[in-house]
Amino acid sequence: MSKWYNSPMFPRDVMRDNRSVREGLLMHSKVSKINATIHVPPPKGEARKGESRSADCAGWAYVGSANLSESAWGRLVIDRKTKQAKLNCRNWESGVVVPVGRVEEDGTERGASAEAAAGGAAAEAETEAELSRVFRAAVPVPMQEPGREYAEDEQPWFYLEHFHGDNNE
Repeated sequence: MSKWYNSPMFPRDVMRDNRSVREGLLMHSKVSKINATIHVPPPKGEARKGESRSADCAGWAYVGSANLSESAWGRLVIDRKTKQAKLNCRNWESGVVVPVGRVEEDGTERGASAEAAAGGAAAEAETEAELSRVFRAAVPVPMQEPGREYAEDEQPWFYLEHFHGDNNE
């Protein structure tokens, strides 16, 4: 098992085993879906007729060429002069961040049921399915949704472990 994947800081709970909707074909798609309900004001002058000048989104989707690696996303370091955190990015990866869905005043995503909004164990699966529907409408992706969670004895494929024999056990 990977030292990164087994680290207590690694976000294992959000990783999914994504399978192509086209049986037998590999995917090269990189997609991150961020589920968040925060205030996102539209650009100046962009308010739609009949709507307020502010809007909330149910989340964002990143679609691009960046792998989930330090070389693609950068390294978080402490600046020697300012002693503040900074992100060193040195890459040519490309991608877009797309706001997804709209949220009602009570914080529930349009179309979400009251049970999903209330929370609870049964509502979690419904919420994930609802968010998949919302994301799929905005950003169609070539993978089965929602993705299957990794089992306790499984892990994502890691380049270093497969090409360099570095299993870091």
